[in-house]
Amino acid sequence: PGPHLVGGGAPPWRARSTTAGPRRIPRHEAPAGWLHPADGRRDRGVAWFAELLLKRGADVNGRTAFDRAAAVGDGEESPLIIAARHGHHDVAKLLLDRGADVNAATFQGRTALELAARRGHVPLVELLERHGAALERQGHHALRWVAEGGLADVVERLLQNGVNPDPERPGSTSALTVAASRGRLEVAGLLIAYGADVNAKSRHHRTPVLVAAAHGHGEMVELLLSQGARAPAQRGHQTLLMTASAGGLEPIVDKQLDEGAAPNAACEIGETALFRAARAGHHRIAARLLAAGADIDPKRGYDGATPLMDAVEEGHYRTVELLLSHGADVNAANRDGESALRMSITRGYRNIARLLLVRGAKVNVRFSYQLTPLMYAVSMGRACLLY
Repeated sequence: PGPHLVGGGAPPWRARSTTAGPRRIPRHEAPAGWLHPADGRRDRGVAWFAELLLKRGADVNGRTAFDRAAAVGDGEESPLIIAARHGHHDVAKLLLDRGADVNAATFQGRTALELAARRGHVPLVELLERHGAALERQGHHALRWVAEGGLADVVERLLQNGVNPDPERPGSTSALTVAASRGRLEVAGLLIAYGADVNAKSRHHRTPVLVAAAHGHGEMVELLLSQGARAPAQRGHQTLLMTASAGGLEPIVDKQLDEGAAPNAACEIGETALFRAARAGHHRIAARLLAAGADIDPKRGYDGATPLMDAVEEGHYRTVELLLSHGADVNAANRDGESALRMSITRGYRNIARLLLVRGAKVNVRFSYQLTPLMYAVSMGRACLLY
């Protein structure tokens, strides 16, 4: 450690000057052990200011206002909670030594311990526990937090101390689902070894394997399948083919199609796997689905959009080109009367607009309020898209 520690002296990234006050030291001139803002290691610098303010009477347990929650975390946050949110270990230690309430919670019920665990700050979790916070008392909630943070050692300790690997309430999000969403393979392995249900369903019938696939964690999908996870195929629900298409997992998509998964199965909102691949821009997966017999122009239930519209709206040129080459209706309109051409104008995608026009998009079609593409482009300041 350098000469500027908590307890006095100049801020860690400033030096005393005998002339015109403090001089900011460039990173390359900073002596060994000093902290510099560019380092990303500002903890002790923050602690210096925190101690200065506490010596002047700052309230160690003050709270932020709830009406600022959108801008400052959850609202009603104490300095300790803010320190935990940002992983400031030295600041948290200083605050705790000055009497900060270790169990203070935000308006939404989050404590410093939860925030530190969810962000994977092991030393901070250990510090908070030494000052009286206890993960075990939080049951499965704590298991979810540490699973999200990837704290495998803490997960194992909780499981050894009898914390249930599955949530108490059916339908609640399980720690295994959280680990699957983050790709925490070691944590998932521990949970499964202690009996976690690999097919537990949370809201909207989402299982760990579906969540892992949707987030693109192929190894996690393979692990869960090898441990007995089932690829659900209920009508009107998510399927592994859909989520793997969204996550870009080509091997899983291939395997599902080879095993007979229906490429035109739709979820509760009427989306098929082709919608997911098109919206994410996975053109190779889209091509594989089309080769397996996926419908090119299915209509989504709530807005009447097609996969082509989703690909256009997200700006995926190669996917748009693929869908058009397979016969997608370039002039199809959703329930609001919007076509793919209008979406390309709205987003300002010049190349896609030109491609749609080359493939036969109508230039004198009427949108809502009887606007033509040219009128709409002029109103958006993008008439150049149509030339």
